[in-house]
Amino acid sequence: NGVNIKISEFIPNPTGSDTTEFVEIFNPTEVEINLSQLKLDDEAGGSRAYTIPDDTKILPGEYKVFGKQDTGIALNNTGDSVRILFPDGTVLTEVLYEQTYEGQSYMFDELNEDWMWTGTVTPGEKNVLSAPKAVAGSKISAKNKPVITTTLEKIKDQDIGDKVRV
Repeated sequence: NGVNIKISEFIPNPTGSDTTEFVEIFNPTEVEINLSQLKLDDEAGGSRAYTIPDDTKILPGEYKVFGKQDTGIALNNTGDSVRILFPDGTVLTEVLYEQTYEGQSYMFDELNEDWMWTGTVTPGEKNVLSAPKAVAGSKISAKNKPVITTTLEKIKDQDIGDKVRV
């Protein structure tokens, strides 16, 4: 596809009003990339896709922020996805999330090569991993979740997103 950009951070559940939601895109390459006519979107069937305006460029190593006030994209607090689409609607990249934590952003942690929740929200800047305030000392990551052994009768007692063994 030739377009090497990444979703690097987004906040689906900001403290207080959700008007400060944003999606951040990162250019990891050594060249300027033209983002014109690419689309930002949430999961299929969610908000209407936002078409990035003509002549929108992202410099090498730049973090570019797209706020909800401009895009109109509303990220669900119960789980959703953030996608970058080609002009024809095919998916360039997509990040899924399940549960949110108020005031925390979901960020790609280069060191662990995994998506993590962080209490340090950094729109337009390099991501900073810090222990989320509500669960200090633990990493919230799908692959770090324990597998819960349960029965079919009790599976309804588990939370959405829990890994279970029946």
